[in-house]
Amino acid sequence: MDSDILLTLDQASGLELRMREAGFTTQDVESLCNSGMLQWLLPAIRGQAAVTNVRSVIDCDAAPLIPYLKWNVVKHIQRGKIPWDPSKFTLQLSQSQQKEEKVQALQIQSEMEGAQTENANLLDYLISHPYLIPEKWKKGKDGKIQYILFWATIYENPSLNVTVVPSLYFSGGVWKIHYRAMHKFSDFQKNYVSIVREA
Repeated sequence: MDSDILLTLDQASGLELRMREAGFTTQDVESLCNSGMLQWLLPAIRGQAAVTNVRSVIDCDAAPLIPYLKWNVVKHIQRGKIPWDPSKFTLQLSQSQQKEEKVQALQIQSEMEGAQTENANLLDYLISHPYLIPEKWKKGKDGKIQYILFWATIYENPSLNVTVVPSLYFSGGVWKIHYRAMHKFSDFQKNYVSIVREA
């Protein structure tokens, strides 16, 4: 069997385009080349095997990770064991955010109390498995970076005597976590949205 592979420029460009469309990152391509996955992928391409999705279930009853030394968990609402299905989640503005350009963090928190917001366990899982995060979450309708708030976990930074809410955002080609202070001077713009699960 001929083991030489000679890609034309058009083939190489087409492969790169299709991988981008499928959501591949440079890191994904490196993993594909270095992890031995290609030997398992070839039978699927030739119709000799099937590829199935692994169903991710996140334990949102467990105690949350504490991101920094000396930080405390002020609030952590258990949300059960959640099968990951992004179609079951929406990114929402609070009532005040829908009317005002800037709203105090504590006001947004109060307005989202009755919603099925999510905790930091889901956030930490998504950061560890970024390929699960929908592409459309990267930016808001205005094209700006959006911060996705996980209100069901609140931390305290005692050195600054302030509580913080964890959020997920995309910048510099990677998903990151940001801990946003929640005091009376903290105003959130419309690019701060709350993740809510369908009841």
